[in-house]
Amino acid sequence: MIDPHACTFVLGICNTEGEAIRHQLDACGAGNKNGEWRRLDVVPRKGTQPQPLSVLHHRDLQGFHRTVVLIGCCDPGMEEMIRATGRRVVAIDDRAMVAADGTLMDRRNSCTALEQVEALLGDRSPHLERDAIIANARGGIPALAEALWRKADPRKDPPKRAPRVDWADELGMPVDPPVEPGDRAAAVPVEAPKRPDPEWHEQHAKIAEQVWAVRKRDHERAKEALKAAAPPPQAEHVPTLEAAVEALRKQTGGVRRRVFATGRNAEREDDPELILVTAPEPFRPVLEDAIYRWMYETHGSPLTHRLEILALYESERKELALGGRARVVGVELHTDGARRPLVEALLRPDTRRELGLERLTIEISGIDAVSCRLTDALGSESRALSRLADWLLDDLLTGNRPLRAWRTSFLQPLRFRDKERFRRLRRELLREDDRLRTASGATGFKLVRPDDEERAYFLLQLRPHIVPIRDRDEIPPGEDGRDATLLSFERTDTKLSLRLTRADYDQAIAHDIVSVRLHLFAENCLVVEWTLAWEAVEDEEERRRGDPEEHRRLWRLYLERLPQAAPSLAAVLDLNRHARFVYSSYEAKEVSGNDAMKKRTLIRLMADGQVAAALNHAAGVSIRQPFEPWFRVFLQNALGAHVEPEDFEGEHIDLLSDDRARVISSVVAWGRQPTGEAGTEAFRCLRARLHMVEEYDSGWPYDPGFSETELEQGSYARFNAGGTWFGISSHSFVCLTFGDFGRKVVHGTHMACVYRRMFVLTLLHAAALQAFASDIPKSLEAWTPGERLPDAYRRLRPVFLRFTNLLWFHRVSSQVQGVELFERMQQQAGLEREYGRIQQEIADTDSYWQEESEIRREERMRALTLLGIPFAVMLALYGLRGKPGSKDGSEPTHDWWGWLLNRLGGMSDEWAAALVAVFVLVAGVVALFALRERDVITARNGIRRDATGASERGWRAGLNCLLAGLNRLLKRAFRDAVPVMLVARLATFVIVLAGLIVVSWLLAAAADGEFLAIALLLGLLAGVSYGVWLLVPARWRERVIGWRRRWQERLLAAKTGSSVESRND
Repeated sequence: MIDPHACTFVLGICNTEGEAIRHQLDACGAGNKNGEWRRLDVVPRKGTQPQPLSVLHHRDLQGFHRTVVLIGCCDPGMEEMIRATGRRVVAIDDRAMVAADGTLMDRRNSCTALEQVEALLGDRSPHLERDAIIANARGGIPALAEALWRKADPRKDPPKRAPRVDWADELGMPVDPPVEPGDRAAAVPVEAPKRPDPEWHEQHAKIAEQVWAVRKRDHERAKEALKAAAPPPQAEHVPTLEAAVEALRKQTGGVRRRVFATGRNAEREDDPELILVTAPEPFRPVLEDAIYRWMYETHGSPLTHRLEILALYESERKELALGGRARVVGVELHTDGARRPLVEALLRPDTRRELGLERLTIEISGIDAVSCRLTDALGSESRALSRLADWLLDDLLTGNRPLRAWRTSFLQPLRFRDKERFRRLRRELLREDDRLRTASGATGFKLVRPDDEERAYFLLQLRPHIVPIRDRDEIPPGEDGRDATLLSFERTDTKLSLRLTRADYDQAIAHDIVSVRLHLFAENCLVVEWTLAWEAVEDEEERRRGDPEEHRRLWRLYLERLPQAAPSLAAVLDLNRHARFVYSSYEAKEVSGNDAMKKRTLIRLMADGQVAAALNHAAGVSIRQPFEPWFRVFLQNALGAHVEPEDFEGEHIDLLSDDRARVISSVVAWGRQPTGEAGTEAFRCLRARLHMVEEYDSGWPYDPGFSETELEQGSYARFNAGGTWFGISSHSFVCLTFGDFGRKVVHGTHMACVYRRMFVLTLLHAAALQAFASDIPKSLEAWTPGERLPDAYRRLRPVFLRFTNLLWFHRVSSQVQGVELFERMQQQAGLEREYGRIQQEIADTDSYWQEESEIRREERMRALTLLGIPFAVMLALYGLRGKPGSKDGSEPTHDWWGWLLNRLGGMSDEWAAALVAVFVLVAGVVALFALRERDVITARNGIRRDATGASERGWRAGLNCLLAGLNRLLKRAFRDAVPVMLVARLATFVIVLAGLIVVSWLLAAAADGEFLAIALLLGLLAGVSYGVWLLVPARWRERVIGWRRRWQERLLAAKTGSSVESRND
């Protein structure tokens, strides 16, 4: 605190805040004989129009007190002059200033000048409108309107944008709105225009009146100060607020304007909006207020919404004109506090030196907002001011940056289940191409014929597979050869368009589908591509002169040449994000008070101006996926007679992706890349959203660290310094470029041809690998381990080998950027990993089959060894002297079979009955033993084996191996001509029976007696019993096994019940 009676106050503020400070000084007695205050308002400076400056001369210092308080006089020369007289200087200001000689004085403060005076005097201002005046000084019109709004109704926060109504009616429809063929337009109505809320406007009109009352006093004080310092004609030349608004509305009196907006409505409060204005210098005191009033009256923008304004002031003096154009004498930027780093960069000497601003005067003010004023005090720095305006535009324009051209292609990979149906489609398209080549004026699909420049970009040996030319007979006549060729067909006469309705857009986003392409590839795979595009029209003179940005200032181009219909970068981001859905896979939920319908997108397919189909995305889950509701109608309209309605029913065509189409987007923006720190960071966020196909918003699309890493992995920045950036992900390929080279070469040639074809090839590679990954498990569904691999799987091996040899490319071009881009595309899509997984799956299956075959071969050899032992014994014993055929020696010596029959034929009835009983007993034992058979899966590669005991590792294992070998041999010999399993079982039985007879014969030759013959007969009967069991059908054996299990369960239950009764007793 200081004594106001011992100070001299010098007031250099000529507005309502200065008026309030004067009232404060008067109330403290600073204006009486013991103290004084002086106001120095306007002093003209040579070469410029009169402007508010606080200047003191030595004669003015006579009579000043020892303490001089400078209020709003940010002038280092003035302070130095006062201190030279031995006086103390107290500076009160909230600005920073750089003089033309480079001297920096930074007096910025978090308090306004009025608040600083109150703190200095220890007393609060008695002004009735103190709070409104402080708000006005802190943040201009938006802060003033917000303060008045809160004063009127403290319970509500003031709105930043005007609320809209009527958008909820359409977005409240079901996910699949019905479309009647006879009245398509009525079934899904076209959106009604959005209307502002009338109640809100009535309330805001009252606030506006109070705002203009305060600001009007500002203008009056400034005009009075100008009149006091300048001749009357110059003072009278300052236009009124109403005249300035009219000049803005009609763009007359040397006033030109351009509004850079995203195209969204009031639902998005944080969307950037920049107003570029050029006006004669006398408009400076009232131009900012005129812009706010014009936006409020014409566009319904509330005064609480802060406008970003870049104003250039031109001199009206003819002697300052250059080349027939008025010279720029000043630049002002009014923006939000978030832009403070951009403005503060102008205070750094290196930035001023780089931009050539060393001879300009820079003044920065504002607390909640930022105002920056650069003036040409020397009258010779018009070029520097123009360069500065271009530099500011490059950093200020983010999502609201206008575009020179853009093109977005949506791609969906499909696959036909039936190979013949796919080949028939290809033949029909080739025949249609033949017809269109001879018939003039006909419409339909034409084969895309690459030019020589596009073909030269790819490797020579791959051109017949990637970019074939039909006239050179590079398309094979056979179907197998065409399966290894990429064929692209295009149709440009679809008469289809897309209309997107969202809550954050007043009007529907409508674009024609300019092209539909079909890319046919191997494994019945094709990619359907539909393209939306826009490009600014240039006249012949501009084309002849080349890039106009090289000859003319950017801010002049924006004001004079930029079409009013030029879309914004944010609009393209939103279109890419919301138009890619072919069906809805989720329902938007109410989260944190956000209306779920604001997240919905009504997508309508228009055919000949009528609604053909619609999808209300995020309103629910589509019932019929994936060809419902609008994507199926689009395919039928685009493909015409080449598809049938039943193709989309059932499982005839597979969609090889999710509900989101893949995206190729090429964007050519006006201006240049930002070079400031804040602008560069904002543009990186925009690239991340374009790269990941996310809608526009400020900041990163996901977690900042994750998004930065993802952007770094997907960026191809070889030509970034030249203004061209590429982004690659598994589902997108995007390009953002600038300048005439970017428009004509990168956008017009590379992204439309060679780079586009490489990304399509990447998608087709992914589709083919996905087809293989799907076919392999399907071909093995009915396969049981232990059996021969199915023919469907065996047919996949040569197909996969052919794909590897002919179509699996790691490099498609010898150009460095082509090699790097294609490698990055494959890496982001994970093709190498997927290919390796499929290759490993095939290798594991083959390895398993080889190991199982080796095991079966070993078992077969053991079985043959066991079966060969009796024959070896027979041959070894054949030379021994055998038993005579009869006791009297009348029969041959070695007639063993006759001897055995005689023995059996001479049995008595008792022996025969005993033999039958033994046969029944042995047959039952053998049957029960066979019923104990179980199948288990061993841990080694899942090979199936029998494990019922030690005996099965002996003779039963040999019998099973013999049965399996006969089964495989008969399958190879007869296929399905005979019942293979039955014949195999019968053959096994005959072989086993013959082996038992031979063994019996050999054993009978070594012993004598009837008991041995009976034992041999029982062995034969046991073999016959097992053979009969082998011949019984499987379902009968399972039934017998079931009877046996139930009998065992009953015995167990009876035993358990008797045990319980005994315990109870």
